[in-house]
Amino acid sequence: MTDRGRRPWQRLADRLYGPARPGVFAEAVNDLRSWLREDRVALLVAAGVTVLIALLALADAPTVGHAAGAAYTLLALFGLWLIVVQTGQLALGHAALLGIGAYVTAFLRLRAGFDGLTAAISAALFCGATGWFVACGTSRLRPAFTSLATWTFGWLGTLAVVAFPDLSGGTGGIAFGAPLEVRIAPLG
Repeated sequence: MTDRGRRPWQRLADRLYGPARPGVFAEAVNDLRSWLREDRVALLVAAGVTVLIALLALADAPTVGHAAGAAYTLLALFGLWLIVVQTGQLALGHAALLGIGAYVTAFLRLRAGFDGLTAAISAALFCGATGWFVACGTSRLRPAFTSLATWTFGWLGTLAVVAFPDLSGGTGGIAFGAPLEVRIAPLG
């Protein structure tokens, strides 16, 4: 395939990493299938996410709110399971990253005027950078100290919310003036 027929992200990936070896995508799909077959928790999470996506697409506003709350809880539990069970690390601060993501998203929506999707993507990138920064500092520590460092990071997130109420809304959080309407363009 010529370079003209490729998408920009494919050209960038080829420049950074070289072309993908033949069959790598089929191998990734097979690895994902075997992981889901072997690991019941991952299968339950995938099924839960599928149900939540269906609820989001087919439901009214209160159900969307409940589904979003369930998705956040499911995501937090899956993150904790992934960190503690799969890697064997006692990391206790990943909930702080969820809180940072929520506050950054709300801040960008209300005060910077971003739309929901752009704010969520920007917050995810910010949280990824923050998580990478914390991981750089804690990856060299022994497991006991890793758990203490990440626990401290979680407490620092809580203290930041309380210390800067003008920015964060305090312990009450950032409140939206009116309920949000979910609009999915293809569905109307």
